[in-house]
Amino acid sequence: MSSPDRLEAWAAANPAARDALLEVTEQAVTLQPAAEVVIQLAHDDQHRAQPEWEVEQRRVEDAYRVLQARLRSLEAGGEGGQEVAKPVGALLEHHAALVAGARAAPADGLGRVAGELVAFRDRLRRTVPVRGREVADLQVDKLL
Repeated sequence: MSSPDRLEAWAAANPAARDALLEVTEQAVTLQPAAEVVIQLAHDDQHRAQPEWEVEQRRVEDAYRVLQARLRSLEAGGEGGQEVAKPVGALLEHHAALVAGARAAPADGLGRVAGELVAFRDRLRRTVPVRGREVADLQVDKLL
């Protein structure tokens, strides 16, 4: 679902599913720093030789698997959830692949895909009502 209007319409019609998707997306964004560290340490021979590095890599990989499983359960809920969750699923797959192949991943870490996940989370956040109004409306008030 690329259109912000369609995302907003889906979120308004499915507030529980929106909240669940937002929770998964928030957790994925929170996991990004750990993924970055795993990827960056994979390029440091001294750290890569230590067993703690592989333990951390597996921990982060497992966390991505859990998030992907939660996302699949949300997609199974119907109500257009598959279409909305598809971009998040693709980003999680990309993140997990970079962590799993950390030695071959770019040394700068997740790169652009990290920003894409944050952007999706922020778009989804703007669909959550605060005191009965959407967050986007509240932000405009501050500018006026």
